[in-house]
Amino acid sequence: MLDKLSIEDIKASVTELMAGGVDTTSITLLWTLYELARHPGLQEELRAEIQAARASSDGDITQMLKAVPLVKGALKETLRLHPVAVSLQRYITKDIVIQNYHIPSGTLVQLGLYAMGRSPHVFPRPEQYQPSRWLRGEQSYFRSLGFGFGPRQCLGRRIAETEMQLFLIHVSPGSILNLTRIGVQENQ
Repeated sequence: MLDKLSIEDIKASVTELMAGGVDTTSITLLWTLYELARHPGLQEELRAEIQAARASSDGDITQMLKAVPLVKGALKETLRLHPVAVSLQRYITKDIVIQNYHIPSGTLVQLGLYAMGRSPHVFPRPEQYQPSRWLRGEQSYFRSLGFGFGPRQCLGRRIAETEMQLFLIHVSPGSILNLTRIGVQENQ
């Protein structure tokens, strides 16, 4: 494929990849910080995990990233409750039947990420922010769809995930996030 792309096309693709993730990454991080501010106990768990990973990695950031599953879980949980994209859309390539409903090939189907992330049929206690739900051993690949899936998933997924994990690793140890209500009475 590289022999078919001009250098201008490659530059445009790289620029799109890098610039396209700025707002989506920052929005996800903002929601993650908000949720962590609401859950001080979780902040302490993350801080402990990060400090242990830092101590065991001897400065190797790759090893450190492998040792912070709760950080990864916090980001997945944020994307579940606060997805940047509200839906995923795909044209189906062959006829399918879902719940006795025939959908012909070529139909645009849409998956509501917001609704799925809050469905008790998919997530127990969906209203609760629980990053630990992503630590379980069950392999359900289609429960986390914030970046899409398959060959059409977000090209910047790994870059965005790594960037957000590094941000949380560097912010968490020295920070205690508090949620301050501005203009709201205490008992509300």
